[in-house]
Formats: sequence, structure tokens, C-alpha cells
Amino acid sequence: MRTAPLKAAPLKKGRAALWEFLQGLGKTFMLPVALLAFCGIILGVGSSLSSDAVTDNLTFLKGEGFHLVFTWLANTGQVAFTFLPVLFAMAIPLGLAREDKGVAAFSGFVGYVAMNLAVNFFLTAKNVDFEDKKAVEHYGIAEVLGIPSIDTGLLGAVAVGIVVSVLHRRFRTQRMPDALAFFGGLRFVPIVSTLVLSVAGLLIPLVWPTFNGWIKDIGEAIGHAGVFGPFFFGAGEVLLRPVGLHHILVAMFRFTDVGGSGTVCGDHVSGALNMFYAQLNCSAPAGDEVTSATHFLSQGKMAAYLGGLPGAALAMYHCARREMRPEIKALLVSGVVACVVGGITEPLEFLFLFIAPWLYLLHAVLVGLGFLTAAVLGVFIGNTDGNVIDWLVFGVLQGTTTRWYLVPVIAAVWFAAYYFLFRWAIRRFDLRTPGRDEPEPDEAGQDGTGPHARPGAAPAAASGSAADGTSAADGTSGADGTSAGAADGGPGRAPADGAASGGATEGAAEGGARTAAPAAAPALVAGRYDPVAILDALGGPDNIRTLDNCITRLRMTVEDAGRLQEARLKKLGAVGVVTLDAHTVQVVIGPQVQSVKDALDGLLPGGRS
Repeated sequence: MRTAPLKAAPLKKGRAALWEFLQGLGKTFMLPVALLAFCGIILGVGSSLSSDAVTDNLTFLKGEGFHLVFTWLANTGQVAFTFLPVLFAMAIPLGLAREDKGVAAFSGFVGYVAMNLAVNFFLTAKNVDFEDKKAVEHYGIAEVLGIPSIDTGLLGAVAVGIVVSVLHRRFRTQRMPDALAFFGGLRFVPIVSTLVLSVAGLLIPLVWPTFNGWIKDIGEAIGHAGVFGPFFFGAGEVLLRPVGLHHILVAMFRFTDVGGSGTVCGDHVSGALNMFYAQLNCSAPAGDEVTSATHFLSQGKMAAYLGGLPGAALAMYHCARREMRPEIKALLVSGVVACVVGGITEPLEFLFLFIAPWLYLLHAVLVGLGFLTAAVLGVFIGNTDGNVIDWLVFGVLQGTTTRWYLVPVIAAVWFAAYYFLFRWAIRRFDLRTPGRDEPEPDEAGQDGTGPHARPGAAPAAASGSAADGTSAADGTSGADGTSAGAADGGPGRAPADGAASGGATEGAAEGGARTAAPAAAPALVAGRYDPVAILDALGGPDNIRTLDNCITRLRMTVEDAGRLQEARLKKLGAVGVVTLDAHTVQVVIGPQVQSVKDALDGLLPGGRS
């Protein structure tokens, strides 16, 4: 009698599916966040150059022409801030859809509007007074796209995006009866999105006040933690980064009550980043609520990004073998530039994450301490990236009230701490950071000229030996006269008809080894990445199920993660490989990941996006 199988396998499969979904969801945040970061910069430039602190010192900026330009910049920068929820409602189905992405994004917009119109209908039917202060506070009433509704913020937009992505996957090939065939297929997706989210909109006034109260309680608890709140946030972001879930944590603090809420220039604003951007357009000084919320923004990153990680890179360079330093210099310099200028840390972090996870844990603690230190010292520099651009635009240009002058001091301390800590750890535990690997036997070139060749080694024959009449270029033997050289070292001759396999080249004297025609150089992406070789190291086209990317990584589902050649990928320019399960893999490329992904897409039959 056969017993029933255990149910563990479906649970494991369910967990893997949830993990893959969360990975994909976090990736979809990147499109609106990238726009938000750029808009934040031009908003900061426009507001700072038109501020009294700057125009009093640079009086020529008071001219009407300059004022109009700066006002235009500030207004343009508000596009992402003003329409942030609907951008997420469109970006999430766009990112999660595998096909017909435009229809998915369109349906996201339609569904978001339908939901808010349904909320408006419910409130109107209940005779809720939109001007009543108690009703506004209880429901969280605000204008959303010009519709008096409940401001569900980022969470409502994310919910809409997820629902629409599910509906898109389920109904994009929906067949209808002949009489209704016009409404079938892709046209049915926005239709069903409208219907489903209209029903959801009727439920929101019933559940949102309670749910929003829970979120505010979480935000208040974090606020009561004082400077330790930013510490745990900063460390948590770093710890979640290897698995790609940090985007969700960051979004919760930036755009919901978890990161704080308060009144800015008479308007109630939720989320640390939302409050900071609102303050940029407010002439009144920042209140305590805005100052506390800003502790979760880029000022906390600057200690590690502008000082700490560059110090770690210098330590890795000094700990590398001298003959390897020229080879790793470009890797480390590009990582430092990406970190300091772009606020992208993975190219440096993944150099030690897998080698010494405990060192990465210590790095997370130091990042958290950077947030804590900035909060204690009252540094007030917002935005998202923590790079030198944020420091200049939101710190220096905003005047001394931001205490921007403390950042170089903090960064210098973190630089020294990281440098000596990493240098000690690498040497004490013999960590195999770049440039410290022992040379492998096959790394030295056969001619003795490879980077790891023994000094004084005699060059080997490049292509073959005249003694046995064999050519390495085509493997033909000299016995039939088709080899390039004769046994006595005389010059080889091609057959008169040129039909022999090796007849096109003439052998060299002293051994008669024939020189093969040089192979065409592969087309490189960004001057260093060979997409054909990378695809092969990923297990070939048949191993790739889906392919996407975030800021620095290729995100893939594969047939078998064991087929990936991690060592080869690193030699081809990858910084690291994160294997989440047997089918979910991330390959850290760096800032040029989008170009690499596009090149790989062109090599995959039908693409895998």
C-alpha cells in the first residue's frame, strides 16, 4: 500500500514563487524612483538658486530671467512628486508584465482612476463633508488627480499595480463570444481592471482608516526610537540589499507614514521623502517633523558612500599582490566612481560580501552608525542617493543651515575606519579580495607571456611543433605536406592549388609553426563586457527563462542555477553572483547593467523580458 506524499514540496514551491514575486515587485519600483531622483535634483537646483541665501551672495541671480528659469526648474521637478502614486500604479504592472507591457501600464492608470472615483462615490453617497476637519482626518481625504478621495498614497498604488498585473496575466488572451469579440483579448484588460478596482474602491473607506492607523502607530514607534530609528533603517537597507528586497523597505519609509508625517506649508504630507520635497518649495523654516523625517534620507548614507567604501577600496588595492594591482585598479576605481558620483554601492560591496559575510555585516552596522551620526549632529540633507551630487545640490547650495560642512569630516573618519578595518581583516584572515587569488595553472599563457607566467620562462611554440609536423591552428599533420613547416625547419609551402586545409599560410622558420589568422574581436558592451561569452557562462540561451535588471544587477529565472559558471562570469566583468534558489539568480554587473541586459536580449530568441 502506498502512502500519501508529504505536502512539503508545494510549500517550498509556494515560498519560491513568493520570493520571486517580491524580487520582481522591488525591481518595478526603479522606474518611478529613478525619475523621482532626477526630478529631485532639478527641484533642488531650482529652489536653491532662487533662495535668499544664494541670491544675497550672488546678486546677479536676482534678475527676472534667472528667476523664471529657476522657477521653471522647480515646477518641472514637482512632476514626479505630485503624481507619484499614479506613477507606481502604472510602473508595477509595466514591470511585472512579460508581454504587452503598454497595455499593462495603461490598465494601471485606468484602474487607479476607477478606484478613486469609486471612493468618491462612496463618500458622497454617505454624505461625508469633504470640508469637515474630523471627516478629513478620519478618512484621510485629499484630492487625488483632481478627485476628492482618500489618499492611500504609495500603498494604494502598489495594491492597484499588483491587482492589475494579475488581471493582465489572466485576461490578456481572453476570448469573448462573437457578438462581444471586439472587447476580447488585450482590450479586455483595462475593462476588467476598471470593474475590479471600482469594487475595491467601495471597500477602501471601510478598511483604510484602521489600516492607516496601524501604519501611523509603526511610524510613531520608530519616531520614539530617536536616533536609533535611522540606525536600524540604514543597517536594514544594507542587509536586505544582497537579496534585492531593500527597495520595498526604502519605499515604505520614503512614501508612507512609517517614515513620518506632518504639516508642511499648510498641507499634510506623509513619507520622509515626500516631506523633504514639500519643504523645498516652502519658504518657512523646516519644523521638527520634517527634520526628523529627513534622518532616513541620503545624509545618513554619505559617511559610508563618500568616505567608507572608498577607504575599503583603497585597502583592497594595497592588500593585492603588486603584480595584480594594475589589473584590479580599473575595477576598484569604477566602483568608487559609481559609489561617490552615482550612489551605487553594489560594485564595491559584492567584492567582499561572499568572501567575508561577517565583514559585510560589520559594513551594515557602520552604515547604520552613519545614519545615527548624521541625525545626532543635525545634518539636514535629503534626497535619495547619498552621493556627491546630493551633497552639493541639497547641502552646499541650500546654505549652512543644512550643516553640509560636517559631511566631509564624517566621511574622512569613516574613510579611515574602513581602510584600517579592511586592511587588518584582509591580511589577518587572508581574505581573497581582488588581486589576492593565487595564480591558476591555466592562467599563464602557453607562450609564457600571460599575466601569471613564471619570470624567465621560455616561450612555448605558439601553434604547434615542427618536430611532429602538427599545426595547432587546424590540427593537420605535416606528413602529407599540408603542414606549414618541414621537420628540418625549412619554410613550409602551401600546395599549389591551395586546397589543403593549411595551405593559406606560410610557416615560420626555426620550427615551422604556422600562424593562424587572428579571430575577429568580439563586440563589447560599454568597452568591456562580451555578451556572447556572458550568455554562454549563464548556461546558454536554453537556460534562461526570464531576464530583467535593476540598477546594477541582471535578475533572472533559470532552468538550472548549477549551470552558471560563476568564476567565468567574474572574469568577464561581473562583480558577483547571488543564487537565491535553484531557479532564481542575480548577477551583479554594475552601472552598465542595462546595456548588458539589452545586448543579451538581442541574443535570446524572442527575448526573455
